[in-house]
Amino acid sequence: MFQLLEKESGDEQLFADKISGLHGEIKSLDAILGDRNWKYSTEDDASGQAFGEYRVFDENQKRSDQVGAVLVGFNPLRDSIITFQGTLDPQTGNVPSWMTQVGVVVPGTNSKLAEFTADLDRGKDLFCHSGRRSGYFTWHGAPMPEFDLPTHVVDPAEQGFSDTAAPRLVAFSNSLALPSGTALVPIAHSYGAAVLGTAEMLGLRADRIVYVAPAGLGHDVTGVADFPYTQDKPHFVLQARNDTVVGWNQGSSMFQLGHGNTNPLDTPGLTRLETGYLDNGDPDAGTIESPGGMETHSSPFAADSTSFRNITNVVIGESVSLYHANDVDWVYGGRTMQRVEVTDSGAGKREEKMSSADLSRVE
Repeated sequence: MFQLLEKESGDEQLFADKISGLHGEIKSLDAILGDRNWKYSTEDDASGQAFGEYRVFDENQKRSDQVGAVLVGFNPLRDSIITFQGTLDPQTGNVPSWMTQVGVVVPGTNSKLAEFTADLDRGKDLFCHSGRRSGYFTWHGAPMPEFDLPTHVVDPAEQGFSDTAAPRLVAFSNSLALPSGTALVPIAHSYGAAVLGTAEMLGLRADRIVYVAPAGLGHDVTGVADFPYTQDKPHFVLQARNDTVVGWNQGSSMFQLGHGNTNPLDTPGLTRLETGYLDNGDPDAGTIESPGGMETHSSPFAADSTSFRNITNVVIGESVSLYHANDVDWVYGGRTMQRVEVTDSGAGKREEKMSSADLSRVE
C-alpha cells in the first residue's frame, strides 16, 4: 500500500494523510506485538521501558518486562482492537487468581488503530500506578467517532457509535472469567462514557465505575437507577473545571445528538472527584486546568496528578478525594455586580477523603 501511494501523483496532501495513517497503524501493531522495537528505540518512556515493552508482575510479585501487549481481540473489519496489560494464567489464559482488580479502559473520540499507541500508553500509565495485583484491558471493540475539520465535525455527537459499541462492551465485560473477589472497574473517557453508560443500562456488571471528562451517559439514560446491575455500585466522575470539549454540552437537549440529557457532573449517584494538580500536592506544578484549551479534556489522565491518583485509587479500592468548586467573588462591572470564579481556588482546598469501595468518609 505504501509503495502504491508513493507512486501516485495528484493531490499530495490527500496521499500524505493516507500514508501517515498507515504509518500509525503499523506503529500501533508494532507496539502490540513488540515487533521491530529498534525502529522506535529513541522513544523510551519515563519509566525507562523501551517502545513495545510492558511491565508485568507474576504471582510472587516479581517484576519483568514483557515484549508486546497481550492481544485479546483484533478484527479490523469491525474496527475492534482489545489488549491486556498484565500477567495471565499460563495454564488457562485467564486473569490469574491472585489479581485483585482489573480495569477496562474505554477510549473515546479519535481512538482508532492509527492512534492506538496513545491508548496503550494510557493503559501502561494506569498499570504502573495501580500496584502489583492489577491488570488493564484497553477496549476499543467498535468504531469510535472522529473529530476532524472540516469533514468530521458532528461525528462525536452522534448516537450510532454508542448504539453499536455498548452491546459489544457488555458482551465482553460480562464474559470475562474473573476470580472470585477480583474487582472489575470500567474507566471511560469522553465519548467512551456514552458507550459505558449505555452498556450499564443494557446490563453490564462491574464493581466500581469511573467516568473521565464524560460526553454524557448515553442518549436513553436518565440516571443511575437505569442500570440494572450497577445502580448500587460506586460511580465516580472527574473533569477539568474548564473542559471546553464537553463542558458546554453536557446535559443539553440541543439537537438530541447522542450524549443524552443527563449531566454526569450533577447526576445523583455519581460522586465527583477532585482533579487538583498536575503533580499531586504540588501547587507550583499547576492544576489540571492549567494546560488550557482542548488539552484539559485529557489532562485528568496526566500521570502523577491528583486526578490520576484518584482514578487509580478507585481501581485499587483505596480512598479518593472529593471535588471542591472554585470560590466565587463578586466584582463590580459597569452597573451590576458580577460573579467571578477565583481560578484554582477549588484545588487548593483541604482534601475531603472517602472510601472508593463503600463511599464512607475517611479521616
